[in-house]
Amino acid sequence: DSNNNANCWTLKDLMFVGRISSNLFAIAGRTGGYNRSFSTSSIYGFSSVILPYLTTTAAQIKCQASEDSFRLFSQRAIGNGNQPLSNIVTVEQCIDLLDTKEDNGGRVIFVDGSWHMPSSGRIAREEYENGPRIRGAKFFDIDDISSKGEDLNPKGLPHMMPPARLYAAAMDAYGISNCDRIVVYGSKGCFATPRSWFTFKAMGHDPSRVHVLNGGLVDWVEAGGPIDTCEASTLDSRTLNLDDVPLYTAREASNIASISEVSRIIEDLSESTSTYTILDARSPGRFSGEEPEPRKDLESGHIPGSQNLFFRQFHDASDPLKFVPKEGMLEILLKNGLVKSNQDNPIISSCGSGVTACSLVLALEECGYDFKNLFVYDGSWTDWASTVNMPIAKSAADQASTAH
Repeated sequence: DSNNNANCWTLKDLMFVGRISSNLFAIAGRTGGYNRSFSTSSIYGFSSVILPYLTTTAAQIKCQASEDSFRLFSQRAIGNGNQPLSNIVTVEQCIDLLDTKEDNGGRVIFVDGSWHMPSSGRIAREEYENGPRIRGAKFFDIDDISSKGEDLNPKGLPHMMPPARLYAAAMDAYGISNCDRIVVYGSKGCFATPRSWFTFKAMGHDPSRVHVLNGGLVDWVEAGGPIDTCEASTLDSRTLNLDDVPLYTAREASNIASISEVSRIIEDLSESTSTYTILDARSPGRFSGEEPEPRKDLESGHIPGSQNLFFRQFHDASDPLKFVPKEGMLEILLKNGLVKSNQDNPIISSCGSGVTACSLVLALEECGYDFKNLFVYDGSWTDWASTVNMPIAKSAADQASTAH
């Protein structure tokens, strides 16, 4: 291209791809990337094996196909069988990822997704600002980056999923791109990191590039991970200009169930015509109506036809920032009748306000369920129990009452 168009191939580009082609064949063969033999000079072999590792324009090729990026790709493919990282990643893995340049040109971004119950007296935003924090980490406030106001949230429910334009503007302000790998972590005692993990996935970030740290800031520091200790500022959504065309591409939240959808499903469940399962992540006492709700004037009990699956079972008993091994998760699901040969039936997870329900989604996906079949009732019990004439069950027999 005489104009040096960035989207056109040059002879140098083609020579570089030719230089790396035999190495890519070796990696693909070693890691199960293809299952038939090709000559390294074969045009068919080149197009069917090499090109899937690359993008379709020369501009993207130039971004990806540097010697350093290829060396990183080779090391990963040979070292881990070219398998993607799990949803749940260890502190050691994350320390290794710090400052890594991804083969797609993205970076690894650490996100503090801490949130605490109002009754705890802790303010996660202030703790982040005061430090310490993982070096370079961003703070994601699920209460601030959310749907607010009469038009988006007429009931004033807490931390509802944000509209796409707000989320995209926030990602731009954080300097996060669609190519970046996200690792969510939390401060001591936090149980809410799966909510931020779920938000990134539901808003359209590449699901293979969104993870939650198995452990928290304390574990990071003890393992020698680098930290920032100086004071830092945090994002305030009121400062964002939502009229700007965003660089980040977001979608309206997927995998979300509304109160009307849940109401319709429980009618179908009562007639045994629904394929849905509704799970409730709250404690057994709140589910049965024997313990009060932490939110004032909110009746306890559960959605008729729902099944209790306490979220804390999937977290380490001594540290909610750590998760039980996959084998333990499977055992819990099996005990509750949730390990099935057919895992295509959709599951809706609920809780108090849409936070701990995300722990169930995380565990279910880790154990083989497809994310596309996993939903969160965003308003959860706060929405259900505060809405007039919605049925409330108080026992395992699901004897519903509408006297509220």
